[in-house]
Parts: sequence; C-alpha cells; structure tokens
Amino acid sequence: MSNRTYFAVFEIGEDGLYRVYFLDLPGCFSYGKNLKKPSA
Repeated sequence: MSNRTYFAVFEIGEDGLYRVYFLDLPGCFSYGKNLKKPSA
C-alpha cells in the first residue's frame, strides 16, 4: 500500500465558519466552527 499526501486549503468564510477542501480531490470538503472541527 502506498502513502499519498494531499494539500488542504483552509479558509474562514464570511459566516465565520472554517472550511477545508482539497484541490486534488473534487467534492472532498468539510467545515466547522473552529479548526478542530473541519479537520476531523
């Protein structure tokens, strides 16, 4: 099994939520009220 690394983009939206998404994985995203929640 090979390991792969993907870069994550973290943003703070106008609504105050943190968002994370992966440019190389379309449709793979998450969000939360703080940085611990979206990265889980």
